[in-house]
Amino acid sequence: MPFIGNLIQYNGLGNYFDYINMKYNDFSVTEHYITRSKGDFIFMDVNTLDIYILDEAEKNIIKALNSNKCTAEKELNVLAEEYGESLVTGKIDELFLNGILRKRETKDENNTKNPVYDKDALGVINAIDIFISEDCNLACKYCFIRRGLSNGNKALMEQVVGERTVDFLIKRSGDKKDLFICFFGGEPLINFKVLKHIVTYALDEGSKYNKRFHFSLTTNGTLLSDEIVDFIYKNQIKVLISIDGDIHSHNRNRPLPGGGDSYTEIVNNLRKLDRRNISYSARATVSSFTKSKIAENYEHLTSLGFNKIHFENALAPIGQIFITDKNDIIDIKKQYSLISKKISKNMRSGRSYNVETIPLPLDRIITKKSNFYSCTAGKGYVSVNVNGDIYLCHRFVGEKDFFLGNVIEDIYSLKWSETIRNETNVENRKRCRKCWARYICGGGCYGINYDFNKDISLAPWIYCQLMKYSIKKALCVYTSAASQPEVAEQ
Repeated sequence: MPFIGNLIQYNGLGNYFDYINMKYNDFSVTEHYITRSKGDFIFMDVNTLDIYILDEAEKNIIKALNSNKCTAEKELNVLAEEYGESLVTGKIDELFLNGILRKRETKDENNTKNPVYDKDALGVINAIDIFISEDCNLACKYCFIRRGLSNGNKALMEQVVGERTVDFLIKRSGDKKDLFICFFGGEPLINFKVLKHIVTYALDEGSKYNKRFHFSLTTNGTLLSDEIVDFIYKNQIKVLISIDGDIHSHNRNRPLPGGGDSYTEIVNNLRKLDRRNISYSARATVSSFTKSKIAENYEHLTSLGFNKIHFENALAPIGQIFITDKNDIIDIKKQYSLISKKISKNMRSGRSYNVETIPLPLDRIITKKSNFYSCTAGKGYVSVNVNGDIYLCHRFVGEKDFFLGNVIEDIYSLKWSETIRNETNVENRKRCRKCWARYICGGGCYGINYDFNKDISLAPWIYCQLMKYSIKKALCVYTSAASQPEVAEQ
């Protein structure tokens, strides 16, 4: 877009708004979100995810220019009197050069600012969660597996099912060279024998078909024996440990059957991983019992050595342990605020931070990669249960409406893949398409959406509120990081 600001000069006569309107030839302010951080205003371009720091004058100018014509005319002339016409004109020139102010687009163009591109062929898969166990040695109070999947069963996957799952992944991976398997459950290490077999089989088959297999493990961390740790080390398996914070928070949510302590065993096992220099990430679930300790638990998990920390709210329509109402939102927002303030303060004082440990969507802001979908479910990723049945994702294992086929029978339906590709991107969701957070959020977890609304495309209001607030706090942390170049690069 050419800069035309110097082609017309203002002589101080007439209406200042008319001059600006003529100078920029029917302008508009790009779709944006503004939040305040101390004395500055953070401006995020919704479509590009570019971030700008504004002063109060620039914020007021944008507010005026984004109003209807009558209001804009009045406010812009007031600003010209308050700040001076030359200052306002200069700042508008900068806004135009930075793309914040631009030539007005047609309605149709506004609706396709970020067209969705799907390069992969429909049905191509390169990632699978394998439920190798429906059994578990803990009694987590919010577990969706216990609530809906096994109904008391303790089934374990057999080796042949694991082999056919690997074969299915290779066959359906198309031109993809890098394939990903995550071992899931239940507690997958209960079936370690089959886990070992699947890894060995996948590596052997991968070498035949020029495929590179990558493995990860989601575990409660209580069964990490020396043998298992050695196997993890030798095969470079990424480890995600479900741990909800300090001993009181964790044991409240994730006790042993009968209410025993599982926390101490996990922490002791972390040292085994440390001795082999194996990095490990944390998945901390926030329940109604622990919602007021998120910031405290974040600090605790950081002190334990987790290289990445992800907090997930236990959302469900009903149940005492789940996040369900406005009071929960208020408490969790306070915790997000405490975390962002503490991290920002430390960054301004020069303390280095690994951004992956920050439990806010900071990585999405840094990469500026738009999320058109909630996740890759049905678009490269599926889950397989102990019997070889294929489901849209791990949250839907056991849900007949999301059954896609079976690896033993080599049957795979593209029903949900077609629906997700064509209907569930944020450009096509009525509630999402005008939301400023859409390209960071992606529209919410399909499983959570379905739990609340029986519609994978419709996020519950509680999810939207918490996601928007977490993005807001992430923007505050981002601007603090930006003032510390050595921190922002981590």
